[in-house]
Amino acid sequence: MTKKRRYQVFVSSTYEDLIEERAVIYDVLLRNDCIPAGMELFGAVDQDQFEFIKTVIDESDYYLVIVAARYGTLTNEGISYTEKEYDYAVQKRIPVSALIHENPQSIESGKTDTDPELFKRLNAFKEKLSSGRLRDFWRNREDLAQKVAQSIKLQIEKNPRPGWVRDNDVSEITLIKNTNTSETKTEDNQELEIYSLEDYPFPEIQVMLICRNGNKGSNKEVTLDLADLFFWISSEIATPLVEFEFQRNVNAYLKKDVFGYSTIELRQDCYTSIKSHLFNLDLINIESKDIDGSTHNEIVITNKGLKLSKNIQRKKIKRPDYSEILASFKKIADD
Repeated sequence: MTKKRRYQVFVSSTYEDLIEERAVIYDVLLRNDCIPAGMELFGAVDQDQFEFIKTVIDESDYYLVIVAARYGTLTNEGISYTEKEYDYAVQKRIPVSALIHENPQSIESGKTDTDPELFKRLNAFKEKLSSGRLRDFWRNREDLAQKVAQSIKLQIEKNPRPGWVRDNDVSEITLIKNTNTSETKTEDNQELEIYSLEDYPFPEIQVMLICRNGNKGSNKEVTLDLADLFFWISSEIATPLVEFEFQRNVNAYLKKDVFGYSTIELRQDCYTSIKSHLFNLDLINIESKDIDGSTHNEIVITNKGLKLSKNIQRKKIKRPDYSEILASFKKIADD
């Protein structure tokens, strides 16, 4: 039986001004059987971390760059990290799609460059993206979602890439990237025998927590242990959950099990980051379903995730130290 091939897409853009747009893009890619990769998976970019980013681009099948009204943080070379990522992708001959905002003057204040030099560099970057690349323009998030789906579909048709093949059988546990031939390589079937966290690459991830008390609030960046979160919600995602139900379960984990405060929640883009991590680890599937005439994402645990959740004891997971975060939340709650 032919196995489904998935394609890794590196998503490049400035971040703070495009948080909501990046979340939309990740959802579109996941719904189209693609594996999104970007700064949600490795945090803020600096010069040292760029070496790691290059390896992620190397492993990607396609490169997608989104441009709005900011040029971005400058590197030591005097260009933005977004442009540096783009230059590297072109150098490595990764097929590139560029989506540029068609009316940056309409973008709200605070999400645009006011420095004349940065504005000049942004326009020069747009000119560079318009030369010999698959390029289109977007107006809003809904239009962006449509253009992302169209551009990736076109790239897959015009520029076939090796992709990734995920094994769906319970007995097969590997995700294999074929970089040499058009034939998919598979390993011998073997039972999933993972009984300790040391045997499985769960990362710690950075998320932004929001704690509110009336009109007061505080944002705190914290490190979450993805293994602890996964084992807490694993029984809930044994049956398919739509998006808001998945988010509700993640919030319940944070409110009831970790921090003990009912007034905290994740920043919206962090749910997308969590989904991407779990999807890339082959622990959840995400499928589009038509429910009451509307299209929704459904999230469900994979066979691999189900077996893993039964084999590893959650009590062995060591959580990060949240004492300082808890103290700051307590202060907000008590004020």
